[in-house]
Amino acid sequence: MSAAAEDIGVSLAEYLDWVETWYYQRGFTEGVAFPVGAMYPGNRGTIFAVSTAASTIQFNHNEARKKAGMLEGDSHWRQYAVWIFQDRTLLNFWGINNPTTGGSYGGLLHEVLDQVAFVPEWRREFGVRSGYLTGLRDLLRRLNVTYWLELKCGYSMREFRGLDFYVKVQPDQNPDSAWYLLCDRDIPKF
Repeated sequence: MSAAAEDIGVSLAEYLDWVETWYYQRGFTEGVAFPVGAMYPGNRGTIFAVSTAASTIQFNHNEARKKAGMLEGDSHWRQYAVWIFQDRTLLNFWGINNPTTGGSYGGLLHEVLDQVAFVPEWRREFGVRSGYLTGLRDLLRRLNVTYWLELKCGYSMREFRGLDFYVKVQPDQNPDSAWYLLCDRDIPKF
């Protein structure tokens, strides 16, 4: 039996199943959060833009193009789903996965930006930039967003059957981050 599996008191098969799940599936979501006032002046609350199946497909497509020596296609973050929570502070994550707690669906990020972006031609200027979130970060700065959060949540890399939640405060001048282990060993198996 593996020493790692023995250390946590599970069978080798169960441990290897978790490693395979983590490596191949990740159960991973990501996004950004920033004050509503950046896009809707005079309003309070938080906008959460989170990854979707389409954004993941686009990200994988871009990675394959880069490996083949080609230019990237559209930035994956354009396909993020936007949820708007009025009167919610930036670091209040309670109930963000439940629409009955005050969140409303705003559309995909590119649709929201088409409606409210104060930057003409944002797609041409920021839509295709190399780097993971480079274009989105540059666009947020152009929209005078002075701070935002970059969020990731997925199967834990640090705890068997755990769930990690990673929060990074931007801008880049002094990025702080926190890595939370939300739960361990009680995640339902899908």
